[in-house]
Amino acid sequence: MQFVEAGREFGRGRFRPDRVKLNVAAFNERARIVYERAGFHVVGSHIRRLDRWGDVEFIEMEEA
Repeated sequence: MQFVEAGREFGRGRFRPDRVKLNVAAFNERARIVYERAGFHVVGSHIRRLDRWGDVEFIEMEEA
């Protein structure tokens, strides 16, 4: 979980956003759980077409 906090603090210090958002591949259950434990919640989803894998669903998350 320290790497999530380190990334969030880096982003806040460098870009000063109002809130932090992220996208994670829907199949990456472990990452989604880590982000939820770090205080993020699901706000949506979308499909991206990737040359190597075709259509991949991504979950949109932001800070609670």
